[in-house]
Amino acid sequence: MSVLFPKVQKPRAWDYRPIYYDEQKEKQKKVREKLDALRRENQEQSEQQKDEASAEAQPMTGYVPTLHRGSFREARELSEDFRQKSQRQSKTIFFIALLFLLLFFYWLLK
Repeated sequence: MSVLFPKVQKPRAWDYRPIYYDEQKEKQKKVREKLDALRRENQEQSEQQKDEASAEAQPMTGYVPTLHRGSFREARELSEDFRQKSQRQSKTIFFIALLFLLLFFYWLLK
């Protein structure tokens, strides 16, 4: 019967049990994380207020964003144009060299 229905092993489960668990330490860690998050939010708000104040004082001039809608497409088209130019140039150089070789061999056989 085992030939028709072989025993299939079940995958082993990952059963990790920490060696030591300190409940108080975990609570302190959560409180610290909340305080850090609040501190970061306060810093970001103060930085935004500073940025707004400095933006009002001095308007930005000459700023050009590096990424804009369609910039990836433009870069691809430029690279395709460059590749096409280099392929065309290499083909012409190859045919000119081939022409010179044929003329040279024609001159030798004459």
